[in-house]
Amino acid sequence: MLRDVLDSFVQHDADKARSVLQRDDRVDRLHESHLRSMITMMMESPRQIGAALSLILIGRNIERVADLATNIGEDVVYLVEGKTIRHPAVPHR
Repeated sequence: MLRDVLDSFVQHDADKARSVLQRDDRVDRLHESHLRSMITMMMESPRQIGAALSLILIGRNIERVADLATNIGEDVVYLVEGKTIRHPAVPHR
């Protein structure tokens, strides 16, 4: 994701940036699954709590990198097309 979003920035490619945005949900789901696995591991083997916590922190940081790549992708779309996709328009009442 990070490589693709940086390429989209350098190439001014909004379509490539959008493809990165679509992958963020998958990373979020993988992170949630990883977290549940680590919690299960800690409950089943308390001696592994230290290792599991380290893996949880690594997973959290990877998920954060994906979030930051998404932010960059949103900025690339704005840069190239002038469209704000970060916050959908709120309907007026």
